Amino acid sequence: MHASIDDSLRRLGTDHVDLYYVHVDDRATPLEETLEALAEIVRAGKARHIGWSNVRTWRMEHIRALCERHGWPAPVALQQQHSYLCPRTGPDMASVVDHEQLDYLRAHDDLSLVAYSPILRGIYDDAAKRRGHWMMERYAGPDAEARLRVLGEVAAELGVTPNQLVLAWLLHQTSPRAIPLIGPRTLDQYEATLPALACAVPEEHLSRLDAAGA
Repeated sequence: MHASIDDSLRRLGTDHVDLYYVHVDDRATPLEETLEALAEIVRAGKARHIGWSNVRTWRMEHIRALCERHGWPAPVALQQQHSYLCPRTGPDMASVVDHEQLDYLRAHDDLSLVAYSPILRGIYDDAAKRRGHWMMERYAGPDAEARLRVLGEVAAELGVTPNQLVLAWLLHQTSPRAIPLIGPRTLDQYEATLPALACAVPEEHLSRLDAAGA
């Protein structure tokens, strides 16, 4: 980890990063070892804050407890896959926010949710793309169908695309607050997301989106 941060800073041409993630929760390495190394990196000024990604709620609680016990800096960001569609639960869903994790985040407002894959690789705009897409396996079902229908209706009323509306909906979330993390591969994809920043979603439309589902 020490070598990795030094190599990254050299490549980036900077002396620190604002946020340094544990990208995948490593269950084979003692948490104390990882957290102590992260504390040393923060103490050296090479990273201002730490975050964790792809982690279950019970593990995050254990991480926070160890940090409090030892005086180590606790994670300020939880980076998980999160979108408008509600995922099904299951043993392989550690990287996807579920209802339990949302409740945990509401109770700990010092931990921000960074929502990656917020538009699920652009499937909201394209029904054909949704059919057979491997990512839809986590979401497909009557609940998803109902939410997609309402999403399309509200997007048409507001004059935006469903993808843009999902990003705007996430930006309007307050409990917990969500920070959408987009991953455009082209300039066109990037520019297609920008209208979401200016999309003011009225409360009545937010309520319709939130209430949708089977």
